[in-house]
Formats: sequence, structure tokens, C-alpha cells
Amino acid sequence: MKICKFDQIKKHSFTMRAKKSSFVIFFVSLLLLMCSSPQKEAVKLALNIVSEPHSLDTRRLRTLSDISIANMIYEGLFRSSKEGIVKALADDYTVDESGTIYRFKLKKTNWSDGRAIVAEDFVRSFNTLLHPDFPSDYAFLLYYIKGAEKIKKGEQELETLGVKALDSHTLEFQLLHPIPFFLDLLTLPVFFPYPGANGVYNGPFTLFNWFHNYQITLNKNSFYWDRDQVKIEKVELHMCDNETGMQLFEKGQIDLEGSPFGIIPPDSRDQLLKTGRLTTHPILGTTWIRVNTKRDDLMNPTFRKAIATAIHRKDICEHILFNSQKPSLRICPNSRTEKAYCDGGKEEAKELLLSCPQSRIFTLSYTSSTLSNRLAQAIQSQLDSVGIQIVLEKLEPKVFFSRVSKKDYDLALGNWIADVPDPINFLQNFRTADTGTNNTFWENVQFKELIDRAITLTGSARVEALEVAEKILLEESPVIPLYQMSMQYVKNPRLKGIHISDMGLIDIKGAYFSDED
Repeated sequence: MKICKFDQIKKHSFTMRAKKSSFVIFFVSLLLLMCSSPQKEAVKLALNIVSEPHSLDTRRLRTLSDISIANMIYEGLFRSSKEGIVKALADDYTVDESGTIYRFKLKKTNWSDGRAIVAEDFVRSFNTLLHPDFPSDYAFLLYYIKGAEKIKKGEQELETLGVKALDSHTLEFQLLHPIPFFLDLLTLPVFFPYPGANGVYNGPFTLFNWFHNYQITLNKNSFYWDRDQVKIEKVELHMCDNETGMQLFEKGQIDLEGSPFGIIPPDSRDQLLKTGRLTTHPILGTTWIRVNTKRDDLMNPTFRKAIATAIHRKDICEHILFNSQKPSLRICPNSRTEKAYCDGGKEEAKELLLSCPQSRIFTLSYTSSTLSNRLAQAIQSQLDSVGIQIVLEKLEPKVFFSRVSKKDYDLALGNWIADVPDPINFLQNFRTADTGTNNTFWENVQFKELIDRAITLTGSARVEALEVAEKILLEESPVIPLYQMSMQYVKNPRLKGIHISDMGLIDIKGAYFSDED
């Protein structure tokens, strides 16, 4: 049958309209599919750091929480990990025969703004924090370096410091004596390089925003030298009390609650223990009371010793801390130093007080938290039972640390957690009255000599010198030990790869999420 030209045109027009309509339908369907498909979310880790960091300047840090946060955004020559101390910015190093000259070759790495990290960045950092006018509580850790202590005290010129940039990628340290834990020291932020500008970082993460008293957000650092090993893309650091933190954890909005940034609320601990969700991790730390030895009766070592004797640590650990901590009569964890007083010796304390009656009421200051408040109340009650009158002063963390640094307190509840796994790290806090972390005004010539001598000793002679030094500290009681510390926390069972060291620091560089056991 013959088809007319008009019918051919009509059929062609219909075919074209059909094709066009099919294309439109396909395009709209594709667009709807793209819009409805869930976008890939960044792998996010959420932690509760409880309160504002005091600082993120590596030269000024003091608290365990601030150091843990700094390790997320900065890095030094070495890093403490679950594998031990591992090379970070250091590519290789040598030590001379005397054990006092270290030379480090740096990896080719960059700051987060793309600039190369060079040896001079380290030198700049040390030069700043060792200036006599620069406030740095941890500057004393650099005193193992030639010239560092005298420079900090204004007795020597900066040019005499035993840290040199031999070239852009070679850094040299000259030590006063061989230090067996020197590489451990290099994992601490006070030994990190300084970027020379705000908002520049060199760690696994960078600071994205900071909403004060609410939340800090970190993003993965695209310039980080080992970025392929970092699986977390975003870190949220919440700032809320531990009770609120536990509620957020139970809702799945926080992945880790408790130590090292805060504590597990006492009312939650029993249930968490029963369900097997609570992790306890002993660390090299001691909770103690610092004493301002320039305040009236507190100047008298016998009065200080009476306070130390009256406190019943075993009772506190059982009834306030629910056996989560270990009572201690010594400064250094795992120490075998001879005891200077007994635990909860009411009659002994009363006997000591006969020769030094109390002239005024003293204040016990502490940082605000439910557990700290209960601990302070227990100490107040125990001291009251022997006639020592104490009023309690609960302070926000920033105010508390400022007051302690200025030595504006009577008694202050605090702690010390080791920077390196060596007892000298606890004792050297009290080496001189002007040591940045002393804050008690106390000083003892024999004690200082023993600490200085122990640095050069090895073996049993070193152990003996440190034990004698600790005994002096206990007898004089400028600091009163309460208990050796353990960290307790709960975490998302899918969260793997985090590391909490024996020094209580958390490392999240290798963190990831997995459903596998």
C-alpha cells in the first residue's frame, strides 16, 4: 500500500515527540535519583572534653586534656602510640658516644598552609619559651638541654642554647647529661616546632571552628605527612558536664565518655560495671593536695604532716571512689620509699597538732565536678574530726589553674600524671621554688642536690637517691598524696584504634569504626 507524503511527515513528527518525551522522562528520573540518594557522610568521631582548653599553644600547655587535644593538631619528632614511641617528623637520628649529642634528620613535611617544616621552626619555639618573660610551666622539661635553665633564669644569652639548626632539615640537641628517656620527652608538645602563625597546624587534624564553651570541630589535615593512615575525617569535641556527656553517649551522640578528659559520674559507675561496659586503665598518676607553704600555720612542716596523717585514704577510695583508685602514701606510683606517716591516723595527727595549734581556717580549692566535690567534702570531714578547720572553694578550671599558678590558694586538690615513665618526673616538680609546676613555694637544698645527682646516676645508686629525695618530700609535706590514679571510660564498641598511654594521653590518629570484634 502506498503511503502519502503527509502520513510520512505525521509519523516522523510523532516519533520525534516520543523520543523527546522519553529523554525528558529519563533526565527527570535521573535528577530525582541523584537528589534522593544519600550523600556520603564524613567519618566523624565525637568526644566530650568537658570544659574549654586553657590554651592550644604547645609552649604553654599544662593539663592532660590540653596536651591530648594538642596532639590531635600538632606533632613533633616522635609520637607515642600503641606500638610505643614511633618516628613522626624525624626521619632518622644519631647519638654520639657520650650520649649527649643527638642529631635528627627531618622528613620532608608541611604545615597546613603548605609551607615546609624546617629545623629552624623548632629553634624558634625553644627560643620563645625559654625567654625569661614567657610564661611556660613546662619549660623545666627543657633543662636537660645545655644552657636552657640559665637562659630561662636570665643568667645566660640565648645564643648559648644547645639546640641548633645545622641546615633546614638537620636539628641538633646538646644535653648536659645522658638522659635515658630523652626520646619520650620529644613526644611532648613543649618540644614541638612552632608554626610562626595562628591557624597553622601539622598534626593529623586541623582546627575548623571553636564555639567557646560549646564545641570544637577538627577536620582531617590534607597536608599531614601520614594522612593515608588517618581514617577519621571530622572530630567533634563537645564541652559539657559528665552527666550530660553520659546521656549523649547513651543516645549514640558521643563515642567516648570519661577519661582522659573527664570522669564517669559516680551514679553511673555501678551499672556500667555490671554490664561490662566500663574500661579501667591504671596510669602513672598521683592525686594529691598542694600546700601553700607561705600561708601562716602551713609554713610549719609539722602542721602539714598532721593534715597528711589525718586523711584516711582507704576510706575515701572505698566510699567516695568506689574502689576505682588505689590509696597511696607516696608521691611516685609504684614507689617503695619508706612511709613518712600512717593513713587515717587521727590520734597521731592530734599529737602533732599539740605543738602547732591552728590559728585560722584554711581553704581547700578544687575544680568544679560532682566527684571532686564529694572528695573535697570527705577530706573536710576527716580533717574536722581532728580539729583542723577547712572551708571548701569550688572553682571553674581556668580560674583554679590561674590561682594555683599565681600561688593564690591555701590548699589545692590536684594531681600529676607522668610525662615520661620515670619517677624523677614526679619529684623534679619540686626541685626549686621557681619550677613552673611547683606552686608551693617549697624548696630544700638537699632535695635539689639529690635530684641533680640522680640525673647523672644509673642503677641502684639512682634508685636510692630518688627514694631519699621522695622521703624528704613526704616528711616536709608541701604536697600530700591521696591515691594512685586509674582512668575509667566507656566507648562506642565500633570505635577501634584509639590509644591511651600509661601517661594518660589519648591518641586518635589511628582511630576508625568497625563492626568486627
